[in-house]
Amino acid sequence: MEGRIRTGSESPEPTNPARAAQSLVPTLKLALLSGLVLAGIEPASPLHAATSSPVEPTKSARLEPMAVSPKVQEAETAEFSPSDATETVERLIAAFNRAAAEEMAELVAHDFELFYVGNDGRAVTGAEGRVAFLEQMKQYFASYPNVKSRAENVVPGPIFIAYRERIVEGPGAGQSSIAVYEVRDRLIQRAWYYPTEPPPTDP
Repeated sequence: MEGRIRTGSESPEPTNPARAAQSLVPTLKLALLSGLVLAGIEPASPLHAATSSPVEPTKSARLEPMAVSPKVQEAETAEFSPSDATETVERLIAAFNRAAAEEMAELVAHDFELFYVGNDGRAVTGAEGRVAFLEQMKQYFASYPNVKSRAENVVPGPIFIAYRERIVEGPGAGQSSIAVYEVRDRLIQRAWYYPTEPPPTDP
């Protein structure tokens, strides 16, 4: 959960076609359901923080899919695997359900960043660094020691993993939020959470 929001003004490395292809994929953003309370943000209210607007192509431009050599693609993802990223996030949720703030902190990078995305599509930084994240979670569990959540509709990937996190016990039970994590070297570099949504209603 570390890093920054990449802007559209940054150019992909011309000598690396795999990284150039990745730059075409919009970076997803999200925020921990637990962090919403600590940040003093009401779930229904918009969150903030600017994200860059996509550059519109000229009338003559055509966006064609970029072909990436299988060998290059394999080399780019060789050190990461979907199972590694999924396991890391599963461990984070398990630690959350045990109210184990220290265990959660061990799973994030030292310069990790957590982002909250509002209803207006803008994001605000909720935590910067492992120490700040640890302190947030300690405060949260002091107030809500019995809260528990689960991951639903998991979309795994070698670096990014997305899912719906739903509170199943404690305050806000039934509410959920879309979460996206960036995992490298089995540490969470960045995390983004979208606004909290109410529980589904019976038809």
